[in-house]
Amino acid sequence: MDIGALVQSGYVNGSPLHIADPDRSVFKIMTEEEYQSSSIQTIQGLLRTKHIIVTNRRDNLDEKGLRTLRSNLNDAFTVQGSYLSRHIYTVH
Repeated sequence: MDIGALVQSGYVNGSPLHIADPDRSVFKIMTEEEYQSSSIQTIQGLLRTKHIIVTNRRDNLDEKGLRTLRSNLNDAFTVQGSYLSRHIYTVH
């Protein structure tokens, strides 16, 4: 099956669900400002049911931008806690 046709099969009135009916979408679209001003509890609540997409980010998801999270990208590190299947994505 054509991937484009598969994606469009989920459209509502010609628009993707995150635009046509955001409450039913698996995506929560937020600006950088909305994300930064949201409480940790709000973000955690959203991540229980949605993927967060942050628009207007000030940083880049490249090697330089990743270094703001970790100084040496080759170092091993331990992640503690439970794995979450929801993620925060950025759009530039």
